[in-house]
Amino acid sequence: MIENQSSGINPGNATVGQPPPSDSGAATLDQGELFTLTQQFNSSSSWFFWIAGLSVINSLIAVFGGNWHFLFGLGITSVADALSLQSGTAGKTISFVFTLLMAGLFVIFGFLAKKFFHWAFIVGMVVYTLDGLLLAIAQDYLGLAFHAFVLYQLFRGLSASRKLSELKRGQGI
Repeated sequence: MIENQSSGINPGNATVGQPPPSDSGAATLDQGELFTLTQQFNSSSSWFFWIAGLSVINSLIAVFGGNWHFLFGLGITSVADALSLQSGTAGKTISFVFTLLMAGLFVIFGFLAKKFFHWAFIVGMVVYTLDGLLLAIAQDYLGLAFHAFVLYQLFRGLSASRKLSELKRGQGI
């Protein structure tokens, strides 16, 4: 017999370290696993915002004549920046607007991914993979390696998003 604080005596067995059985039949996780999944999801989905922000910063550096860039930005915007250097002010303006559009796309992916739209992770990963292929063609292997790292992080986020969604559905949250 186990003493239960709400009703006195509970005739059940003591199960140390296990969550109580769920009436809904949904998979349950302990708080540590839930925390880990949530951290993984938040961290991974934030990569979309980093990609967008660093792409804009890279373009600003190019517009103002800098000769370095962040590796996590988009390769396609770097190509547009390089082409704009030969086109004068109008070319730089068009290139920067293009960068803002691409960055906006990744911001949208980030917001939707944070709202558990799994397709936003998938489409964002496909677009980023295509961007990585551009880096492979340009033989920018360091940029390609960083793209692979970010894609891995995004995949982890997609996996965590799916697991958290299943838990929410199963618990009626």
